[in-house]
Amino acid sequence: AMCMRFCLISTCLIKDYPAFSESISHFKYSKGSIFIVRCIKPLVIHRQGHMACCTPSCLIFPHKFRCFSIFNIVNSHFPNFVASDDTCESCAAGYPSRCVHQVMMGSIGTQAQYARIPLADGTLVVMPGEPPADLVPSLLAASDVLGTGWFAAVAAEAGPGRTVAVVGDGAVGLLGALAAKQLGSERVIVMSRHADRQALARRFGATDIVEERGDEGVARIRELTGGLGAHSTIEAVGTQESMEQAIRATRAGGHVGFVGVSHDVALDGSELFFSSVHLHGGPAPVRRFLPEL
Repeated sequence: AMCMRFCLISTCLIKDYPAFSESISHFKYSKGSIFIVRCIKPLVIHRQGHMACCTPSCLIFPHKFRCFSIFNIVNSHFPNFVASDDTCESCAAGYPSRCVHQVMMGSIGTQAQYARIPLADGTLVVMPGEPPADLVPSLLAASDVLGTGWFAAVAAEAGPGRTVAVVGDGAVGLLGALAAKQLGSERVIVMSRHADRQALARRFGATDIVEERGDEGVARIRELTGGLGAHSTIEAVGTQESMEQAIRATRAGGHVGFVGVSHDVALDGSELFFSSVHLHGGPAPVRRFLPEL
């Protein structure tokens, strides 16, 4: 099954309404504000990292596709894949992706020419001015796959002095490797069988590549880490094999950051109990990281 993420660059139409035309320079967000936007540049991201641009008028996608946008009012703005109010206890705890009033962006029709964005004050991130064209792909990536990879690295406690293993070499896994390096990790081991992705992983900071999978992959990780396993493991696939591989490749007391959307994953309770690893993951709270990213 193909999983695709759909991104839009948009221009806010609020300045086109006469009622706001004279006061736009004094415009401020209010709680629960709603923006109407014109969608002008969509980007489709396949789960394996392939990207393509097209125009909204040529897109007819079923509702299962997830949609994201970049917006412009006076400055430029962009969100992530979940609209959140930034006021509830979940948001305050750093998990806007689990906001009690959350609205999935893919449910509001942002693949159309125009879109109504709820909770805009808590969702959109302000940027100064209009982004240059060569920066746009990076902003689109930041709104989803980079933010997700970054959360995976944070959830896995990546950082100075730590060895990080990455299970999955798609867009999220590769950007998880980049995040782990940016967070100061000493060693980043990426599990990949694809030469082009291995090259990207090296470019993003990977120190080692492991091509083996399953038990052989776990054995190789442990061999590279003195028999102990990685301090931190990023799981970016979401299958039974990838979850088992991530947990088994992690040393006792280590951390697994899992962000791959789970597909029929069932963990053995006894094995999990005796693994002594921390599990932390789920829908990435991308909004939490966007200002820094």
